[in-house]
Amino acid sequence: MPRRRRRRRHTTEPRPIQVERKYCDALADEDDYYSELLCPKLIPANGPRFCPQHIRECADSYNIYKDASLRAEELQPCVYGFSRKHKRGGFQRLWEVDEAIEVTGEFIYWAELELDERKTHAYRFYAHGASMCLI
Repeated sequence: MPRRRRRRRHTTEPRPIQVERKYCDALADEDDYYSELLCPKLIPANGPRFCPQHIRECADSYNIYKDASLRAEELQPCVYGFSRKHKRGGFQRLWEVDEAIEVTGEFIYWAELELDERKTHAYRFYAHGASMCLI
């Protein structure tokens, strides 16, 4: 009769699965007190580019500049209309000039906010590894 082999019991615990990890790609904000310029949080290598905190911050930043862009686009036809009216000498009353100045100032505010937020967004979330000449 053939001999049966006894199976050995493994006394060692199974090794944990090694997950490749990488650092979050976001640059630290001025308000972040990291000792380094980049976010020091590790995330799975095959996962998103950012840690959960920076995913939220990226979405918030995107929403801010998109909102500013929409507000500026809404005012743009009025500003163009005021410009055409000014070229024709169409302002007859002081309140028309005041309205043009107010609307144009509001347009400039939203356009500058959009530009600043876009620059900050691009620098913090998409400039890592590329040339840093966005600002």
